[in-house]
Amino acid sequence: MIDVQLISSSTKENTLRECLEKRGFSTGDHGMFSLVERGEVQPDMGLAVIFDGSNLDELMAFLDIYADRKKEGCTDLIIAKKDENYYPLHYSVINYFFSKGNSVFCRIEKEQYEVPRKLYEIETILSSKGFFRIGKSVIVNVVSISEIIPWFGGRLLLKLKGRSEELEVSRNYVCDFKEFLGI
Repeated sequence: MIDVQLISSSTKENTLRECLEKRGFSTGDHGMFSLVERGEVQPDMGLAVIFDGSNLDELMAFLDIYADRKKEGCTDLIIAKKDENYYPLHYSVINYFFSKGNSVFCRIEKEQYEVPRKLYEIETILSSKGFFRIGKSVIVNVVSISEIIPWFGGRLLLKLKGRSEELEVSRNYVCDFKEFLGI
């Protein structure tokens, strides 16, 4: 079940809860995201989907797509945060993910976004999409790499397309990385 917080004063609230439960959602005081009826107070934190109470069919169609993709493990989008706002980002535009302290970030061109997931979760979700862990705290999108350079101590240095920045493949990950790339 996918937990969702429902904030609604609509007379259709019970119908909405039933529709959500049929689609594999459970409602409570907390959840992965909040469904907020237009005019209600939005929560201070987290992702909120605002809906119009008179147009529940569109909301249900959206949630059907979300629930189906979640069940299939389809992860075309990563929800990321910058300056207190949340953004849905397609995984293909992300150059790499990295952890710093207890937080995980993704880098897109010159922008950096915080990702509310653990690095191991991202590795699991996106490994089939061409993302590979190259160090304890970095996962790179292989299509972002423009050049692979042998480096000191058996390591590799990765140059990224359109970026002056370089990433290092640590010794512990070099063999698996080469195998992943078929080199």
